[in-house]
Amino acid sequence: MKCLTKWLGVAALTIMAGLTLSMDAAMAQVKGGGHGGGYPGGRAPVSHGIYYGHPDWSYVVPHRSATYAGTYYSVGQARYYTPAPVVSVFTGQPNGNVQPPMQKPIELTFGSFARYRDLAGRLAMDVNALCLDMHHNYQGNKNFADAYAKAYGVLQAAKYLQGNEHHGDKEAIGRRVAEMHGLFHHVMNDTHGWTRTARKQVGAGALEENMAGVEAVLHYLAHDVGLKQNQPAHGAVVPAVDPGEVAPAPVGNR
Repeated sequence: MKCLTKWLGVAALTIMAGLTLSMDAAMAQVKGGGHGGGYPGGRAPVSHGIYYGHPDWSYVVPHRSATYAGTYYSVGQARYYTPAPVVSVFTGQPNGNVQPPMQKPIELTFGSFARYRDLAGRLAMDVNALCLDMHHNYQGNKNFADAYAKAYGVLQAAKYLQGNEHHGDKEAIGRRVAEMHGLFHHVMNDTHGWTRTARKQVGAGALEENMAGVEAVLHYLAHDVGLKQNQPAHGAVVPAVDPGEVAPAPVGNR
């Protein structure tokens, strides 16, 4: 824990319950320079609402099977959670390009501490995937050891929030989230301009997409514990990572 402490220094609700875009329509908007225009490959990132058939959504944190069920998303400045397993219209799972019926969304209250354990679990999953991506594919970059140690610190902090060591102490939880939020943005800055040496695919894309997934979860976690945010998140990605593979600890004395 001493080592960890070192590093952790309105829109109105207009959700279209019955609206589902077809795959062709969504792709047309992307290629036409709409919500997805300008992205590599002409396809919107998986964080974007158009990817899920809801163009007004942002910061999408998708359904994670039975363990982390349901979806988080934002509309304007409002943040929501729905038990519905919203899926990508590009992959067309599980029912072609048709979304399951939208269950009534719950607007998330700032500083409610209502969902921090669920979000901490999702964060730990995504940061583990991020660390593994860094470990397997980015070790040749400048300042790798320092950036990796910071990312690993975020992982340990997320696991701390999952556990009971904080005994539900809201002040301690909020302080840890604030430290983690700042630390992660250092990781983003430290890895800017890194190049990839592909050895093992982890997650749905490159480092930037895996980092965007972490930042999106932090977006909701900070809101849940009452932390105001100044920097926008880019969104979420579903990490395709072996659930049994754990990110290794940093090498060397820090």
